[in-house]
Amino acid sequence: MLSDSVQRNSALKTLYTRNYPKVKHFILSNSGDESEAEDVFQEAMLQFYQLVLAERFRGESSIDTMIYAMARNLWYKRLRELRKQAASPMTIEQSTQPEINWEEHKREQLVRQTIGELSADCQKIIELYYYERRSMEQIREQFKLGSTQVAKTKKYRCMKRLIDLFKQRGFDQHSFAEE
Repeated sequence: MLSDSVQRNSALKTLYTRNYPKVKHFILSNSGDESEAEDVFQEAMLQFYQLVLAERFRGESSIDTMIYAMARNLWYKRLRELRKQAASPMTIEQSTQPEINWEEHKREQLVRQTIGELSADCQKIIELYYYERRSMEQIREQFKLGSTQVAKTKKYRCMKRLIDLFKQRGFDQHSFAEE
């Protein structure tokens, strides 16, 4: 028989693998980044765990739905706080913090949403190359491709598909140029 802690850890691991990708996608699609997604997900899991321990989870919705809703609410709360901070009169302490560029956030959100429509391989290749600054050789190794040229061709095709998606939405390269 397994111990309670082993069963609890197994259950938490299962909840994590089933729910984190959905929460991450939601936050990335709503002006967040991966670090924020991890923080919000951990906070939602902790809230859910405390709810279960207090025997307040009534099972009126699925566990997955509950965790997702908690994470979504936490993220919206963070966004409201950020907007409130951006709208409040600046104090000396705030004036040293960088200003939030909402247009840039919108562009980034659009790019991430559109990337999310690509295949999983294309999403990963674009993330590795453009966001993590990985070399084509590192990408070739990760995807177990025959050569660096094959990796370049694969990245080219992914970027072509991404550009086509942008064009379908009526955007061109000038839509993303810095002002």
